[in-house]
Amino acid sequence: MVEQQTVSTSRRNLVVLLGSILVALGSGTNYVYSAYAPQLGAKLNLTHTQINIVGIAGNLGMYCSGPIWGKVVDARGPRIPLLVAFVLISFGYGGIRAFYTGAITMSETSVARFNGGVAALFFFSLCTGMAGNAGITSAMNSAAKSFPDRMRATITGMVASGFGLSAFFFSTTAHVLFPGDTGALLLVLALGSSFAMLLGFFIVRPVSHTPHHELYQALPAAESQLSIIEQSDTFSPVEGTYEQDAIAHVRGTSRARDEARRSRTFAREDIPFLSDGASSYRGRSRNAARLSLEIPAWSQDGSPDQARGRSVSMHRDFIDATSTLKKPHEDDPNIHGFALFKTVDFWVVFGALSLLAGTGLMYINNVGLIVQALLAAGNPDWDRADGGERQAAQVSIISVANAAGRLLIGLGADHGKNKYDAPRSYFLVITALVAIASQATLMYAEVPDHLWMASGLLGLAYGATFGLCPVLTIEWFGIGHFSGNWGFVSLAPVLSGNLFNLMFGRNLDNRAAKSQPVATTPTHARGLPSSSELLCYDGSACYTDSIRISLFACFCALAISIFAAWRDKRRQESEPSKAGLLWTVEEESPSGSHAR
Repeated sequence: MVEQQTVSTSRRNLVVLLGSILVALGSGTNYVYSAYAPQLGAKLNLTHTQINIVGIAGNLGMYCSGPIWGKVVDARGPRIPLLVAFVLISFGYGGIRAFYTGAITMSETSVARFNGGVAALFFFSLCTGMAGNAGITSAMNSAAKSFPDRMRATITGMVASGFGLSAFFFSTTAHVLFPGDTGALLLVLALGSSFAMLLGFFIVRPVSHTPHHELYQALPAAESQLSIIEQSDTFSPVEGTYEQDAIAHVRGTSRARDEARRSRTFAREDIPFLSDGASSYRGRSRNAARLSLEIPAWSQDGSPDQARGRSVSMHRDFIDATSTLKKPHEDDPNIHGFALFKTVDFWVVFGALSLLAGTGLMYINNVGLIVQALLAAGNPDWDRADGGERQAAQVSIISVANAAGRLLIGLGADHGKNKYDAPRSYFLVITALVAIASQATLMYAEVPDHLWMASGLLGLAYGATFGLCPVLTIEWFGIGHFSGNWGFVSLAPVLSGNLFNLMFGRNLDNRAAKSQPVATTPTHARGLPSSSELLCYDGSACYTDSIRISLFACFCALAISIFAAWRDKRRQESEPSKAGLLWTVEEESPSGSHAR
């Protein structure tokens, strides 16, 4: 019966995981913006700053709505946010597509940066961002709560990888089905992402992962056999699960005795500890149980003192284990609300996320413009169709690397913590170093063919950042209010991302106003942009000032990450052993080996 229940729960967990990845895939469509932003700007005669304003709206919707969706998901579950996301994302991409196809016209001819048409695009983009956050918050929450802590970074990394892979999936699908058709890309975004939200509405919800099947395993006959003798209270297997955990802990201690042999006997005066300890334990739990020990037949030839010593040892193991092994999540931190902002850890993860995500968003939203600047350098007759292909290629590289970074950081952080007891914050240092490498590489890229390395490194760093920070949020503040806490942490990119994007757009516009093409050809000979479109012809010099600032931001993030790793290591070293002080003795083997 228990095994059938376990199989059923495992299947439901798997369905939730797959559904969460699918929802995440439909939630990360803001990363596709660079694939259609230059074409949208050319079609509607937008400046680089206006293009960035529309892109900023998606980021604002994504991150500013985080605390709201987090509260809703924690209180009511994922279904309401997913239903709202279905409506918002359909409306948002439908509106942007209507502008692109001419169904809605730009009535404003003002050169103001925020005219009526830009305001409408801003609103539609805002809707797509809000929908994306509703989806990813629901997916991350459901997946994180459906699996135990030892797998948490891996599971959240898998869900986050779907989020990062979104741009590659949708841009590739549109390119294969409708090559060169930006309007079709927007239609694919509207239909595909809304379908993911609708499907998630039916299958994505948290599933309990309490390992009941692990709590009642019988001990091998060759080892000490443990039994529970009921005392004054009736023992309940439901309410007493942490007593069962203690028994499992004692069994593990018994197995380790061959390598931890101590004195073969205890003094008789230690025996009263048994009754005192049991009495103390009964004070901690109304379902207290006393542990009895059956000595294997081959060891019953020993002296009574030896037998009593073994019994005392096992009783002490049990009592000590029950004082250190708590009910599920009892020892987890539970920081939320206003208390969150009073902790140093919050500002550490907030600062690191702000700087790394701001750098990533600046590049992701503007890689299409970077490709244009490099193609136009010394080549005013650059081919627009070729430019579109190169833009899509960079978006795909970023997307795949983004997904890989989210998945690899989860696997690496879990492996490091479980096998080497390394704090997960160590991997934040590695992430910052990769981000620094991406910006340094970008500064020296002179042709579009050299961008692949910068795009790949940036995608890895950006994905790792968003794969690791949610796990650190759970680890430092607890899982009970994870979505709400993550909503506040994820506000970090709002300020930095928007500032970096506006800075990039302004710098590019100022440089474009001063730059001139080296030669002139008929403006539409090869599908070129019209003369009304603002272009920069100075190559990498068009944006290197912005990259210097983002590079400095990455070094600041590295300093914060090192501080976080140092804090976690110091905190880890100051914590007492989870197993407590265990009193053990070596059980005599048939050959009567001596204690070491």
